[in-house]
Amino acid sequence: MINFRLVRPWWLKVGFLVLLGSPLATGGTLHPTLHQAHLFRDLLEWSLYALFLWLFMFLCVGLERVVTWIGWSFAIGLSVVFSGSFAAKSGAWTAVEAIAKALHLGAVPSASNPDLDMAYRLIVIVTSTPLAIFAMQSFSAAEIVRWASSRATARRRGAKAAIAFAVAFRMFQHVSETFDCAFIAWKEENPQILLPRFRDDWRGSVTGRLTFFSWFKEAVWVWCVAMLLQTLVVIPRIVQDFGSIASEGVI
Repeated sequence: MINFRLVRPWWLKVGFLVLLGSPLATGGTLHPTLHQAHLFRDLLEWSLYALFLWLFMFLCVGLERVVTWIGWSFAIGLSVVFSGSFAAKSGAWTAVEAIAKALHLGAVPSASNPDLDMAYRLIVIVTSTPLAIFAMQSFSAAEIVRWASSRATARRRGAKAAIAFAVAFRMFQHVSETFDCAFIAWKEENPQILLPRFRDDWRGSVTGRLTFFSWFKEAVWVWCVAMLLQTLVVIPRIVQDFGSIASEGVI
């Protein structure tokens, strides 16, 4: 197994991650959307690219973590697709396009062909989210703090900025690491991820099926509270790190 965190120097690691993610950012290699005229080719290209990324991450972190990240990505992607499809069919997407165009937010799914556009969004989310998590966990916040401490005398302002970045970065790392365990527990409780395990009372009743929205709202609330608590858990460790840095005169 490849330990990507040990790659040195750091700029080589950054350059390699940028190279891996460049097709997502530039769109020069892969089509930045799905076209009806060459749909099969677009799907094949995106699938091969996603498989390449997943294989590389599997060699670095193992199968279990990659599968967890992919499951997380599918949950996020399907949530985006469901909400976007509802907006498109309700006619609200015309307003979204107008607002996005006015704010210069870039391309949004077109109301003329929402199915292909939403499928493209799902593919991009499933491809990019595991890579983003992998990239975030490939660096050590402790090394950033040590690097900032060693340069505190010469560049005090830069050291403070680096330390602030390291603290925020470590919090994101902690949440992403604990999310893996939380997602496994959620999947055991709700095997279909976006549907509750017990929903027999939904069958044959329109009002029963409407309880999905109540369950979904509660699920979002549970996840938000869980992630907030996991963020607060790491604060004592951050305070300890700040204390050790302050004793060295960096901050």
